Amino acid sequence: MFSWFNLRSNSKTKILALEQKLSEQDNILNHVTHEIRSSIHGGSSISQFLYENWDKMDEQEHIKYVGIIAKNNQHIIKLINDLLDLSKFSTGRMNFNFVAMDLLSSIKNIVQQFTELNIFNDKVNIILINNKITKAMISGDEIRISQLLNNLFNNALKYTKEGLIVAIINLKNYDDKPYWFFSLIDTGIGIPDSELENVFEVFTRSSRTNDNSIIGTGIGLSICREIILAHNGYIYAENNRRKGTRVEFMIPVYDEKET
Repeated sequence: MFSWFNLRSNSKTKILALEQKLSEQDNILNHVTHEIRSSIHGGSSISQFLYENWDKMDEQEHIKYVGIIAKNNQHIIKLINDLLDLSKFSTGRMNFNFVAMDLLSSIKNIVQQFTELNIFNDKVNIILINNKITKAMISGDEIRISQLLNNLFNNALKYTKEGLIVAIINLKNYDDKPYWFFSLIDTGIGIPDSELENVFEVFTRSSRTNDNSIIGTGIGLSICREIILAHNGYIYAENNRRKGTRVEFMIPVYDEKET
């Protein structure tokens, strides 16, 4: 009787957990659908406005509104690509092309890209600390590593209205093996402590995105985790003591003997 009761209790707990997970997935998919629909509607409205008023507008206005349309389109493409990538990861169909590559070079490229994109926002500064490291060789997929870094920087900028975003790379040993440790530290709004443990889980959307000024689906960070796992690494997040979040990942140093 006791065993039967425990069995029923455990089954009920698993069913409730599954129902909750399915509900979370539905919420995220509904949110993604809403974002895509809103972006398409916004781009369509602006396109119609431009069509009707092009001759009445000056060059600066043309640039402004065309830029908004381009940004909308990029957002839609990213949402769709994220969903496709997530599907490939979940079904084991994601292919990786591992080569000897310089992680530091990829980091520098992303920092430069985001610094240029953020040039008109004098409230946020992006800093890279390389600790005198000139190269950080890993066995990696260059496209996926770029996607990983892009997602992490996007996330940091999304939640940091002012202050600093600091990127740091270090060489450390872990379990008697050398690893590159990359940290991205921001002075943003942080992550609720109750959400830190699951922030990289699939279809986990932070309550921080309840702020209407912040767009987020919870897909980007879960993709980051899948990319890191495929590179035999580890990723985690923690809140800073004073303000903001620290996201850190580790990837094994390139070893010619293992290729």
